[in-house]
Amino acid sequence: MAASGMGMNDETVARIGLNEAAFRFANEERDHLADEGGLKELLLVCECGHAGCEETIAVTPEEYRRVRSHPDQFFVYPGHEIPEVEFVAAVNRGVQAQKQYLIVAKKPGLPAEVAERTNPRG
Repeated sequence: MAASGMGMNDETVARIGLNEAAFRFANEERDHLADEGGLKELLLVCECGHAGCEETIAVTPEEYRRVRSHPDQFFVYPGHEIPEVEFVAAVNRGVQAQKQYLIVAKKPGLPAEVAERTNPRG
């Protein structure tokens, strides 16, 4: 389905995707540091498409890598999902049962294409 048919133009969809890509890239750096330090908890920045979001999500490095193995999936704080470009694939609890977080997957078409193009893992 074309983005314009979802109430958003392609430019808006691309901008959301680039915002998410920037957060995902920052989390990749955090993952590398956690790996080097042997940390059991990874504090992520919310990977939503909302510029200026400052929410954090704590996950295990294993969970991070499992989700990151799917280039179209992102970690987002509840309520930060954008239904026009993504759907909720899972609802999980953070490390030590702290706050909930969502794993969202991009919808086919431009949202998934932007996620794939900006995938830091390949």
